[in-house]
Amino acid sequence: MVDGFAEQYGYDAEAARRLGRAFGSGMGMGSVCGAVTGALMVLGMAQGDAPGDNGEQEARNRSYDLAREFVRRLETRHGSIQCLTLVGVDLSRPEGQEEAEQKGLFDTICQPLLKSAAEILDGILVENGYTSKNNF
Repeated sequence: MVDGFAEQYGYDAEAARRLGRAFGSGMGMGSVCGAVTGALMVLGMAQGDAPGDNGEQEARNRSYDLAREFVRRLETRHGSIQCLTLVGVDLSRPEGQEEAEQKGLFDTICQPLLKSAAEILDGILVENGYTSKNNF
């Protein structure tokens, strides 16, 4: 997800993909869904440069507000932001990864969830006057 939004905020898409690599499968431990952590990265990128201590604090606070709204909307739509709860298998274990692969969970759960997260993120960006990806 991060790479899809990176360039519009002045970041290299490949670098963004590498930065977000460990976020999948709930940060590799079944914790917060990688779509959530990726979206929060984008919300931070959208703040742009924030020179000075006061500017950085304002950008950080704005990011926190937008992050809370994103999480609220995703939880409302999907019931959780926890990978283990969303997918139903422990992706932190090789057996869980294999089970998810065999059951097609990455296609039936993760891909639709990623699309949903991107739509929510895009909506928040547009509502708050940031550049929109808007191709979902």
